[in-house]
Amino acid sequence: MTDRLYKIEKNEHPKKFVIPKDNLHESVDLENINADTFCIDKNKKPIWFISNNKKFNEVINTQNIRDFSGGGTDYDQRTASLFILLVYYGMREHHKVLDIGAGGMGLGRLLMPWLQKGNYYAIEPVEWVWRKGLEDEIGNDILRVKEPTIFATQNFEFELFNVKFDYVIASSVFSHAHPVQIKTCMKNLKNYLAPNGYFLASYVQGDVDSFYPGWVYPGINIYTKESIHGWIREEGFEVKDIEVQSHQIWLEATHQKL
Repeated sequence: MTDRLYKIEKNEHPKKFVIPKDNLHESVDLENINADTFCIDKNKKPIWFISNNKKFNEVINTQNIRDFSGGGTDYDQRTASLFILLVYYGMREHHKVLDIGAGGMGLGRLLMPWLQKGNYYAIEPVEWVWRKGLEDEIGNDILRVKEPTIFATQNFEFELFNVKFDYVIASSVFSHAHPVQIKTCMKNLKNYLAPNGYFLASYVQGDVDSFYPGWVYPGINIYTKESIHGWIREEGFEVKDIEVQSHQIWLEATHQKL
């Protein structure tokens, strides 16, 4: 992994940026990351680790919730496609659904009104993001009407809900997560996915694994199909890629049959 991490100094050629092995599994301290740290992909193209470019800072400062959550002119279609995917898999209004990485409530604004009261659950590490999304996209009255449960946690602490979920969806979460975080997600989910439940997640597929030493945003972590499927199987799940029209690869995971 470290052979793909570089630090760019002014007026210098890229030089190797070695991260101590003891730090590889630690979450990144966003406040102390050098903004000139890049990941070099297989084409030697630099990708921002923590970007300090003007556009990204404007998104943070103005709290433009849709831009922070991926933005784009197809934002409405992308979020609607997630709802359609869940319905295709058999989701009904009485099911309990967990939205991992809910962001600015792109999917939540569709699920919350549709599901029965108390059946929408979400995890979003950045609290202002989901609160701003709730305010801008749906309105805070939905909290009283539908009683969703939302936690601001970054450690996949599903035990906070104490619920068996029929559907768990993680859109563009594994594309920013470290392998240890992916394994933690699946390990923790095992006891909270209903026996016949579905876990649906997207990831960015590549020919080699290329990732940062922790969670990264707005950068991207890239994994081979073999790696990500292997980590999920290790935690007791059956897994397969599924055909979804998306810029990322989607997978389906279910409990392994005894």
